[in-house]
Amino acid sequence: MAAFGDTLRQARAHKGISLIEAAQATYINRYYLVALEEENFSVLPDGATFRRGIVRHYATYLGLDAAVLIKLYEEASGDRAVAAPIANPPTPSVHGGVGYLNFSMIGVVAVLLLVGFAWFYGAYFGGTDREDTPTQIIATLTPMDPSELNIPTPTPKPPTPTPEPTQEPSPTPTEAIPTPTPTEEIVEQPQTAQEPVSQVTEEPVDEEPINYGVTSEEPDSSVTASIRIEALGPIYVSVIVDGAPAFDGNLATGEVTPFFNGSHIVVYTSDDSLTFYYSATTPGGFTMGGSGETTWDFP
Repeated sequence: MAAFGDTLRQARAHKGISLIEAAQATYINRYYLVALEEENFSVLPDGATFRRGIVRHYATYLGLDAAVLIKLYEEASGDRAVAAPIANPPTPSVHGGVGYLNFSMIGVVAVLLLVGFAWFYGAYFGGTDREDTPTQIIATLTPMDPSELNIPTPTPKPPTPTPEPTQEPSPTPTEAIPTPTPTEEIVEQPQTAQEPVSQVTEEPVDEEPINYGVTSEEPDSSVTASIRIEALGPIYVSVIVDGAPAFDGNLATGEVTPFFNGSHIVVYTSDDSLTFYYSATTPGGFTMGGSGETTWDFP
């Protein structure tokens, strides 16, 4: 493995962090973290900027220098940042020693002169037969004595009668009936020896695995790979079939998954020594002989 992937793997192992913990802390898909440590850059999503963002975020989480890790990533993947060229502003062309700006100013001045000349000619030489503007007559209000105004006096409305409240008959008091107090008889019960209470221990319930499909109960001989997994002990298993997640969850001891059928299967297990495989060609089953967390590729 080259320096980039080896640096990420050693930093994560030094901190004692698993891929699942790193994926939960950074919110980066665990398959992308595996692809970075194994330098399988074809699995990463498209977009150079997005890939560098994943590398920078993962390096910062592991306490590494993000700039150094991005340089190692560019050397390993060949994906280098390309600086956008800076366009120079065009130089205004000059014809005959006078620029286009000067021609525009000359045109504006000429239009203003023509408008001023037309207004001057119309004001002084347009003729004397013009109608005089009529004088506007503004009416003046004369103040009047309020006593001279004949304003009708409003007639007051009669008061609305208020209804008298009706008196309800007061309820007749009833004598309280005394309630007899029950007397409790104390019955002595023979004392019996207390039986010891057995403590019930709850067994941990494994979470149900998530099955995404692409499975069957029997192997499919028409595809390239057909794999079924049996847990020899409690393990965590993740299966990707043809680039799509097909299984992700925990398996208890003795639990068996259905067959995963496809042309390319990638299996991740938290403990390879407890993982037993079945296939269409080997119905008796086999183990890969590894130990610890491992990723296997079945073409």
